[in-house]
Amino acid sequence: MAAGVMTVQPKLRAATAAFVERAPVRWIVLSLVTVAAVWTAALSYREIDRELTAVALMRRETVAQLTATILAGKFDRLTDVAVSLTTRVRFRELVAAGKWVEAIELMRAVPRDLPLIERLILTDAGGTLRADLPAIPGARGINLASHEWFQGVRRDRRPYISSAYTRVVVPRLNIFSVAVPVNNARGEVTGFLVVQVGVKHLLEWVKTVDFGPEGFVCIVDPKGQAAFHSRYPEREEIADLSATPVVEKLRRGGRGVEITFDRTEGEDSIVAHAAVPGYGWG
Repeated sequence: MAAGVMTVQPKLRAATAAFVERAPVRWIVLSLVTVAAVWTAALSYREIDRELTAVALMRRETVAQLTATILAGKFDRLTDVAVSLTTRVRFRELVAAGKWVEAIELMRAVPRDLPLIERLILTDAGGTLRADLPAIPGARGINLASHEWFQGVRRDRRPYISSAYTRVVVPRLNIFSVAVPVNNARGEVTGFLVVQVGVKHLLEWVKTVDFGPEGFVCIVDPKGQAAFHSRYPEREEIADLSATPVVEKLRRGGRGVEITFDRTEGEDSIVAHAAVPGYGWG
């Protein structure tokens, strides 16, 4: 029995020595395998991260383009309504004759039928307000020739949608205007009809778009102002964002998506932008 033990012990020592001699090689191989596995996992994670980022960016760009398309359709419709109001034969005759109050009275049902319209204004060819509906005391006789909408419609002689601005009369609402020339039978401009729309209605136009749980929309006018921000629907100030790089691209008619610092939110955000074709908004 003692002899048997003496025989096994040298064998164990030899095996142990051999294992120890080969251990560095084993550990090196094991380390290499581990590093390779970690590297493969890291590459897979980075690839998945890139794919998820690409999907997120693509979705935001699609949402921005969809919103811009909806706004373009709404602006088209609003312009069509304003033009149809000015093409009524009796209305044109009254404007040509300088019967401003009688002419505006033909529009009496318009604000009731179209609640998004805050007010209708009728000016002469020089931009002086001659009639309004609903009427605001002291408003008639004010010259509005300095307003952007007047400059635009007089220059182009066709319907013009203005940037957002705060109305000069009480209540001082944030609005934008659709201005349309009124022509007489000879095609001469005898006045302008102005349809005022509250910027609050912009949200109603795009509320069917899913911006996601943390998403929002900022609608920018041709001046680069934030006409409406879905996170701050009650904000009275019309913020100037014209110096923001994304808005600068937007005003040039561009579209795209990028990760950038959002000055309004104070943090990095995925920002997609798309111009509203034909209107200078975005």
